[in-house]
Amino acid sequence: MENTLTYANKIGAAIILVSGLLIAATSSTFAAAPCPAQYGVAAPYGGECPAVGVIQINKEVLDPTEKIKEKEWKDNIPASIHKFSPGDEITFRLRIKNIGDKTLDKIQVTDTLPNLLEPVSGEFSFEIKDLKVDQVVEKELKARVVTSDKLPQDKLETCDFNVAKAVTGDKNDEDKAQVCVERKPIKALPKAGSQNTVLAILMLSVIGFVGTKLFSLKSLKKIA
Repeated sequence: MENTLTYANKIGAAIILVSGLLIAATSSTFAAAPCPAQYGVAAPYGGECPAVGVIQINKEVLDPTEKIKEKEWKDNIPASIHKFSPGDEITFRLRIKNIGDKTLDKIQVTDTLPNLLEPVSGEFSFEIKDLKVDQVVEKELKARVVTSDKLPQDKLETCDFNVAKAVTGDKNDEDKAQVCVERKPIKALPKAGSQNTVLAILMLSVIGFVGTKLFSLKSLKKIA
């Protein structure tokens, strides 16, 4: 009987020990779980929740291949979709949003074009005086592809990014939109000297032919 009680006590102690370990492991797991993702950002296990950003900027480019009435905006236009040519106009859109929990003021927005583009219309640098929570400000900008002589001469295709940045206090955000440009090869024209030589030979041939005919007619008249 005494041996039976001792065995039962050992089993009970083992059950209590295992239960304690399971509870401790579960508590540790919950304690180390990441904080809920906010705006797509979550802290690593065991870390603290990151500070929530307050300003968000989104840069998009108008898809020139969409033949529809409504505008279709894309984050990027890679070469596989469309290659712009020198002189083409490209339309960009900026969307600046307050994703924080209080009104923001003095937001400086700057849009920087790559060397293959030049500004046409719109504000490429401006300030937003105040932006309420969840409020969005949109701006459209137009740029033009530079002429062929201003594009890289060592390749026919060039891709680059248009970068937009928004800054307010110590917070900032930026976004990029890619476009690709195809430089059209310039066809070589015949040299002016060669053209002049050919024309001169043709003119001399015609003059010689006409002169020979006139001389023949005069000779026939004298004989007659």
